[in-house]
This record gives sequence, C-alpha cells and structure tokens, in this order.
Amino acid sequence: MKKTILATSVLVLAMGSTFAHAEDRSGFFLAGGLGLGTNAMEASFNGATESESGNGGVITSFKIGGHINPNFALYYQNEVSFFDDSGDNGYTAGMSGIGGTYYLDQSGGFYLEGGLGLGVFVSDTGLIEGTGVGVLFGAGTEINDNLEAGLIFMSTSTEDSYWEGLEYGTKTFGAKLTLKL
Repeated sequence: MKKTILATSVLVLAMGSTFAHAEDRSGFFLAGGLGLGTNAMEASFNGATESESGNGGVITSFKIGGHINPNFALYYQNEVSFFDDSGDNGYTAGMSGIGGTYYLDQSGGFYLEGGLGLGVFVSDTGLIEGTGVGVLFGAGTEINDNLEAGLIFMSTSTEDSYWEGLEYGTKTFGAKLTLKL
C-alpha cells in the first residue's frame, strides 16, 4: 500500500506541471540534452561495402538561438553520438548546423524538431575522419517549462578526409532528455 501511495504521489507531482506555457517560449533559447541510442555504420570504397549495426552509445545535444514566436524556435544545433563497435573501437558521429523546434500547441505538449548541417564521423584513434552532410529529425513532449523528452533519428553521410572515394554513413536512433532555458 505504501508503494502505491508513493508512486501515486510521485506521479501527481511530476504531472503537476506537465505542460509548458506559450508565454514562456519567447526570446533567448538555450538547451542541453543527454540520452541513449543505437547506431549503425557503413563504409563504402570502390563498390565494396561493410556495415555494422546495433552499437549502443551516448547522445549529447546542445542548442543556442531564439524563439521566432511561441510555437517555433530557431537555433544552432550540435548533436553527437559516441559509441563503440563490436571490436571495442570508439567512434563519434554528429551533426552541427541550423535547427528548429516546432511546438504543435501553444499550451504546451508535443513538438517536432529538425536540423541540417555539417556531418562528421571520427574514430577515437584518429585514423578515420570523415566530413559531409548531417540531418536530424525528432519528436517529443514538453514535461514542464524546462524539460523535454524525445526521440531522434540522425543520419550522416561523409567522405574520408584522406582516402578519396572512401565514404561513411551512420544512422542513430535514440531517446534523450533536454533541459532548456
């Protein structure tokens, strides 16, 4: 019985400020997030392709910009996924560029986000360095005025900086919590 009362109390407190308010969405926008994801990577060279998927990792997020109106924020965005392959080699895949979040309802709740910019793929050893294009799509909900929970899909398509014709592609699916001002 005590567990039920405790669980109900926590739920009521958490839901007490379930939605953010549109009047709070104005001016400066700053957000940072942390989450977990699964990654797939592919390397292509002269028609030969090698791929690996199911590599778990950590996702970080940074956004700085402003609210255009109560339903839309425009910002610089940096999303990065850190993960290891099956051989315990470490990799970083990410996207830096312009991003935006559209809040579907002025009273708070669900949002859609997207980003487009420079994609990077780097190994921890420094032997692999690729740059190209990165895109991000996401959806989630505002838990309160300063916290969001969401799902993302990020994809990068990069070319190796040293080996002409060597291309890397990564796909990241993840869930993250974002703190915002």
